[in-house]
Amino acid sequence: STVIQLNPQAESAFFNRGELYFQVGKFEAAVNDYNKVLEFNPQDLQAISGRAHARLALNQHAAALADYDTVVSKLPNDAWALANRAVALLAMQRWQRAKDDLMKANALQSNGEFCRRLSWLLSTCPDESICDGAQALEFARQAIAISGETAANLDALAAAHAAAGEFDRARDVYARAIALAEAEDPESAVKQAAYENNERYQESFDR
Repeated sequence: STVIQLNPQAESAFFNRGELYFQVGKFEAAVNDYNKVLEFNPQDLQAISGRAHARLALNQHAAALADYDTVVSKLPNDAWALANRAVALLAMQRWQRAKDDLMKANALQSNGEFCRRLSWLLSTCPDESICDGAQALEFARQAIAISGETAANLDALAAAHAAAGEFDRARDVYARAIALAEAEDPESAVKQAAYENNERYQESFDR
């Protein structure tokens, strides 16, 4: 802020302040600073991506998606650009497009995070046509092989077991996920009830 006061043309200072505003949860201020960067350089993909993240945090899903579309159009083989766009698509319940983006991201750069996200979507999507318990199990196991038995990965594995109809395993694995979690899962009771009732857990994806 001091740099900007001294030099209102300091493009990098606006970008850096926007990043910091985002980190402390001041999303509208972040959007304003990213907009300022884009006044200087309308093609700055980092600023467009940053604005997309902030707009998503503000539940401005359509605006966020438009920004992510711009980034992907310029960087069609950027795995993280695709994975980020998938988050906005999920919030808008565009399940198939989100799945396609995550699949492509994972094909470009397979990692534990992408595998976990794919497993979660294939297990918990409200749209039955997207769900695939067997494939969800494969991705959950890949996530664990890459990044270990974290609480998040075990949560995904439990959901995958439930989607595959393996409810005893779902209950056992979810108990392990709870034991490893550093914070209480606000959906814990809902998940446990689903698994106890031999049902898969369904995510809303809008938060």
